[in-house]
Amino acid sequence: MDFSNAREVEQLRRMKELQKTKTCHFCRKDFEKKHSSPILREQKLWFVTKNDFPYVGVVHQYLIISKRHTTKATNLSPKEWSEFGIMLKWLSKHLKVKGYSLFIRSGDMKLTGGSLDHIHFQLLVGGPKPKNWQPADSIPLTLGYKKKVKK
Repeated sequence: MDFSNAREVEQLRRMKELQKTKTCHFCRKDFEKKHSSPILREQKLWFVTKNDFPYVGVVHQYLIISKRHTTKATNLSPKEWSEFGIMLKWLSKHLKVKGYSLFIRSGDMKLTGGSLDHIHFQLLVGGPKPKNWQPADSIPLTLGYKKKVKK
């Protein structure tokens, strides 16, 4: 876990509790004890739930979480990728949305902005783009960090 990437006070509190109990918030055996949103769909290798800590401004934010505790997308097997596709297709039909963003953080959280080191995909749905769009109208999301250039 990377406490510095927590976005909300309650998220940080839960992360500290997980550290004390040495449990993973996204491992299936502990998930329902630690997460307040119910599991919406479950298959052999993945499950789907709402994000307890959605980004400001999203209409929907869901997590597709691997049942196997791994930290990198490159560790996923062909079977896991195949079932992930099934889960993604189900979720997009379930939400009845015209578009969404899908992202994953994989590996070192100091590089990705992640807070919890367990592979999961985040599906985000925003609202329509305003006519006079400004950057402030976007959903703020950390996917990594800019390299500082020395002058």
